[in-house]
Amino acid sequence: MKNILFCLVLFFTAQIALSNELTLINFVDLVKKENLNLKLEKSKIITTHANANGLRLPSPMFSLIQMNTRTGITTNGFEVSQQIPFPTKLTSDHQSRTLKEEVQNQNLLVSFNTIISKAKRAFIDLWLTQEKLQAMLQKKKIIEEHLKLAQSVVRSDSLLKIHLLKAESDLDFLLNEIDSLKQKIQEKQLILSEMANQNYLVFNPIALPPPLSAIPEKIEPELSPQILSLKFNAQNLKEKERKTSLSWLPDFSLKFKRMNESQMASSYSETMIGLTLPFIYFWQPRSATVAAQSELLQAELNISKENRMIETKIAGLYTKLISVNNQLEKIKNHLLPRAEKRLKIVNNLAPRDMESIQDHRETKEAFPNLKLKELNLRSEYEDAIAELEMYLPNQGLANE
Repeated sequence: MKNILFCLVLFFTAQIALSNELTLINFVDLVKKENLNLKLEKSKIITTHANANGLRLPSPMFSLIQMNTRTGITTNGFEVSQQIPFPTKLTSDHQSRTLKEEVQNQNLLVSFNTIISKAKRAFIDLWLTQEKLQAMLQKKKIIEEHLKLAQSVVRSDSLLKIHLLKAESDLDFLLNEIDSLKQKIQEKQLILSEMANQNYLVFNPIALPPPLSAIPEKIEPELSPQILSLKFNAQNLKEKERKTSLSWLPDFSLKFKRMNESQMASSYSETMIGLTLPFIYFWQPRSATVAAQSELLQAELNISKENRMIETKIAGLYTKLISVNNQLEKIKNHLLPRAEKRLKIVNNLAPRDMESIQDHRETKEAFPNLKLKELNLRSEYEDAIAELEMYLPNQGLANE
């Protein structure tokens, strides 16, 4: 009966672990669909699109009129009025709102790139931590086996006793690192659950091995959403400058008034066309124009500054990726195969003195140590990829 229960526990444990397994592609798709920050940014697009539609005119005004004389005679009527800005002001305002929509579109792409690259990096970081834990457990097994071997040959050799004590201390330190890695895995699982907007009590993903991220094609800084957003903003400021220069032009007002017939007077209607005289207070539009020109100049300088910064950063990231990728290939194709061969050879040896025991341990530990080195390099590589992907141009976000 106990054996049956034990088998059932193992079966359900395996099923739970299997259900928690997650691929990088599936996780990224989940983030695209459920991430709250991404949903918030998309909702802003709806607002700016609604604001960009159509011309904006002041609302017309309708008034009811009742005139009372001292003699008690009452006359009723109504009045309709409408303010109409100069036509070029209307088109300039519409163009400004359209450009604001373009700025928001690029800001959405910046947010999309940032969220997705961080999601990919968080998933890969979880997998790297899982792999580091496995390498540490392998080292733990090696040291435990080494301790058994060293204890069998210690006898009265003081140097061997010192070596044994050091190995025991190394094992204790390693156990602390293993506990720390287990805690980090739980923390990274919580990060993934937040990014994917999932309940952390039931969402405990086990990251399946992700492929090595491909190095993006050459990225032109001027096509990055960060620069395009600044350019559309500069165009908006240019339109603002044009709009302030149009403030010298008058606005129109139309008014129609009609009064009904009374005992004292016949019915009549009144039509009035008026216009503003902004040039009377000439210093006001002039100050607004100078301020708009200054804002436009600052925006253009900021574009040049950001373009140079992004250009330099992208160049540095490509250089780093080439270097780290070369190191990864050397470890994978040369160092790890050699360490594995040495491991097979040392497994057939029976050390009996201090020097051979030390060589035995170093040779066995070389393989997991190289795996840890490979994982650290992979982490550097994926960090650089994540930064680069933030500057990618539109890759079909409209279809998401």
